[in-house]
Amino acid sequence: MAGAQVTFTVSAAGNNLVGVVMEYGDAGTDLYATGGARTARVTFRHAYDSAGTFTVRAIVTDATAGESEATTSIVVN
Repeated sequence: MAGAQVTFTVSAAGNNLVGVVMEYGDAGTDLYATGGARTARVTFRHAYDSAGTFTVRAIVTDATAGESEATTSIVVN
């Protein structure tokens, strides 16, 4: 439902994780710095202002291995 908060959890493992970027598909983004961790589990919360189908993308950056991403779609009524 538009206006309701949606929760996304990103789990990552690597050598030197420096951050996670969430793109919510509605021009909203969030960044969480992971400070060189080997593993990370980050929870993001976002409220969509309008109904629609949105492509959500999580981008994890590892200083050694580069970027990795995952996408999913969400339908907001």
